[in-house]
Order: sequence, then structure tokens, then C-alpha cells
Amino acid sequence: MDWIGFGYAAAIILGGYMGYKRKGSVMSMMAGLVFGAFSAYGAYNISYNPKDIQVSLLSSGALAVIMGMRYKKSGKLMPAGVVLGLRSVFVQHFSYQQLFKHTSCFHGLNLCGLSFAVC
Repeated sequence: MDWIGFGYAAAIILGGYMGYKRKGSVMSMMAGLVFGAFSAYGAYNISYNPKDIQVSLLSSGALAVIMGMRYKKSGKLMPAGVVLGLRSVFVQHFSYQQLFKHTSCFHGLNLCGLSFAVC
């Protein structure tokens, strides 16, 4: 499962909700739901085929362009700068996954009796 991708999608949806709750922006809510849904679908695709990153890259790239324009226009770090930062972490995750996903796994992370494999 691509938990980082699903976390990114949840953060986008939560950001849209926060924009609606704080400022009453229906557009923020709609954009959060649409881009969050595409990101979740992309994470679902990656979970079953790690090479299928097109949907995730397209949705996060489009959101980065939109938020980049908003940041340039307003100069405010919140929310546009935060979304751009999240997107850069997300792209690093994709890069790592594409380069090293099938070559090695780290087994042995044990937290409170639960064992994890980091691949």
C-alpha cells in the first residue's frame, strides 16, 4: 500500500475542508475534493502497480502549478507554500520508489511488538 500517497490525498482533502471552514470558500472545498480524489486514485494505482505513477504525478503537478500561481500572486506561505512543499516530498517519494522499490527491503523495524518491512 502506498501510505504516503494516501496521506498526501488526505492532506489535500483536509486542506480544502479547512479553506471552506475558515473562509467559506466553496472553491477550496471542491478543489480539495477533486485533487484529493485523483491523488487517492493514483495512490491506489501505485499500490497495485508501483510503475503506474501517471495519475499521481498529473494531479500533484497540476495542483503545484495552481498553488504556485497563488503563492506568486499573494506571497503568503499558507496554503500555497505548504502544498508546494508537500508536493516536493511527494515527488521525492516517487523518485525513491521508482529507483529502489524492487531492489531491496529493510526488514526489522519493530514498534510495540508490531513488525514492519520498509521497502
